[in-house]
Order: sequence, then C-alpha cells, then structure tokens
Amino acid sequence: MSGLPERPFLTAGIAAVPGRLKEQPEDFEVDELPLYEPVGAGKHLYLQVEKRGIPTMEAVRRLARALQRPARDCGYAGMKDARAVTRQWISIPDVDAAQALAVELPDLRVLQAIPHGNKLKMGHLRGNRFRIRLRGLSEDDAPRVRQVFEILAARGVPNFYGTQRFGRQARNAVLGRLLLQGEPRAFIEALLEAGDQAPPRIQEAAAAYRAGELQKARKLWPRGDAAASKALASLVRCPDDWQRAQTAIPRKLLRFLFSAYQSALFNRYLALELERLDTLEDGAIAWLHRNGACFVVTSAEEEQARLRAFEVSPAGPIFGAQRMLPQGRLLAVEEAILAEEGLDDARLQASKRWGFKGARRPLRIPLQGLLFEREGEDLLVQFELPSGSYATEVFAEVFKQGAA
Repeated sequence: MSGLPERPFLTAGIAAVPGRLKEQPEDFEVDELPLYEPVGAGKHLYLQVEKRGIPTMEAVRRLARALQRPARDCGYAGMKDARAVTRQWISIPDVDAAQALAVELPDLRVLQAIPHGNKLKMGHLRGNRFRIRLRGLSEDDAPRVRQVFEILAARGVPNFYGTQRFGRQARNAVLGRLLLQGEPRAFIEALLEAGDQAPPRIQEAAAAYRAGELQKARKLWPRGDAAASKALASLVRCPDDWQRAQTAIPRKLLRFLFSAYQSALFNRYLALELERLDTLEDGAIAWLHRNGACFVVTSAEEEQARLRAFEVSPAGPIFGAQRMLPQGRLLAVEEAILAEEGLDDARLQASKRWGFKGARRPLRIPLQGLLFEREGEDLLVQFELPSGSYATEVFAEVFKQGAA
C-alpha cells in the first residue's frame, strides 16, 4: 500500500461544486450532542465550553490551568476541529460551578457548569450537529449542493474514514501495514523517511539518518514526534537492531498505526461496494443501528422494511484476528482484498498483539436534521451525524475531492 486509492462518490452524477470548506473559523460550527445529560450532583463538574480556533486538548489544558487542576483528571467525549467554532462538554473534578463560570480565557468561554457523578470519557456522545457556511455560491452551485445533501439524507452518507486518519501521503496506513507484516527494518526505515512536504528540519534529520549519522538525526528530529524519536534513541544505542527500535516506540502509537491500516482496508472495501451501501443481499452482514449489533442476513427480502427505515445497513470488515464472516459473493470480496495485501490467517492472528480482534462497521450513516438557509451568495447548511463519523466525508461528495 503506497497510498490511498481515488475515492469514488455516491453522487458522482452531480457536478462538483467549486470552492472549499472553512475559509474562516466562523464558517464551520460544531455542537456536541451528549449521550446523557449531567444530573446536577456529583464530584465531576461538566462544563459546556465554546472554543474558537483551538484544539480540544489545548482547551483542556487551559481550563485545567485556570482552575488549578491536573489536565489528566479532565475528561472529554470527543476531539473537535481546531479550525472551527465548537461547543463541547469537558469534565473536571472538585471545582465549584461559580468558579468555572467566571473563567475568562482567550478563544474559550464556559457556557454551562453542571455537576455529575462520573468523568466524561471518549465516546460519551450521541453525535455532532454541524452548521456550515458555503461562501460565494453561484445560482447553479446552490441547487447542486442541495441535491447532494438530499441524496445523502435519503441513501445515507458513505461511512469512509476521513483522510486525516491516515496522515500525509497515507503514511500511517503504510506504517501499519509494515507493522502487521512483521518487517521491523522496513517499518523503521519508512518511519524515518521525510517527504517533500516535510519541514526542512525533518528533511535534514532524515538525510542524516540515511547517511548513518544516527546521533545527528536524533538531535535534529523533533521530540514531539515520539515514535521517530524513540526509535532513533534506540538505534543510537544498538545500531541495526530494528526489532529493538520498533519495541522502543510507545505501544499506544503502534496501535494507532495498525488501526490506520485497518481503516484503509475498510475504505477499500466500501469503495468496491459503494453503490450497494443501501442494499442487502442474502449472506451479507447487517448492522443494527440502535445498538451496533451485527447478524448474517438469511432473507434480504424480509429486511427491506428495516433497511428503508434506516434501522439496519450493510456492514463492512474491520480486518483482524476474528470477525463475523459473510457468505457467498461478499466473502469472496473480503478474501480478494486480503489476498491483494498478502495477508493470510497467520498475519491476521498476529494482529492480536495489538489488541484488535476484528469488527464490522456500517457502510452508511444517517444524515439527519437537514436544513438550508440562503444568505446572499452564501448557503448555510445544518445537519447531524452520529459519533465516529466525519463531516469532511459529507463535503467530499459536494466538492468531489478526497481519497478512499
């Protein structure tokens, strides 16, 4: 896997709308939809905060510092776009509500403060509501945008993983593949490569590594890149011990890289099955949206009512050591992807070391709460998506840009 394939589009018959997303933070607003409401009593104070142009982790650090609490004790349900105006919930223990509401910070304000019994954790959200301003649309562009959104609302949004998951030039997915294939030298050498778009210092560090100047490469490589820094530190001590260098990398980072590879394989499957994302066939694996349960379809005809009501959808593979298998044609599709990647049962079993047993993911997600509002040459679009999905993949259908 040298890169990601071109992404096909469910709305390919509609011409691309020229333009781009987010010319300024106010063009992109996100409201977190909580999984549950704080009850008004408990050790943890739930803060609804509004932030502008800053990442979630920076918001957490600023709040913790202002309220004199360790950042590690704070909780949050999801990461929100830094280049946007976002409203989300952050929990912090042992803080008075009045004190939190009085906090004044640049680009960050506290809207609500309500006690609750437990710390917020990743995934404790129902979804997100987006309000997007598309600027300078022509008379022809606006109807096309509406048409794309109406098709997605009717058929579902293709549940591709966003390209941000894969890194520049799909680097994360490439590294994950080498990790699974058990090639530590190839993995380390790919890790320490620098593309043409890399900052000059990283390019200089990568050149030093290629020249065998390991100590120089270690000093030049930014410490913020923990994977490369740890690997270089290990190679300085034990040159050519590639396995030791790989083991020196924090396990959490290795798991993330492997997960990126899994995501890339799912995207490949969805690209093949895109036109059937709102259909079921006998032998398919179906996803039950209310609880994420999966089952093998024995009668596609009997599932049509639930399929049209968006209660169920076809599910694709997150390849791993164990997964529910489809039957017939769809099993052959999955096996062909694995064969193209050179993955056999032994390689899949090796994925257990990274904690992945394999799973299923719906091929489509519902797009709800769709509203349009025209303001001069601008079009405001509002919609809701469930957690774990990417608004960028919605707009990929509008602009016809992106990779699978």
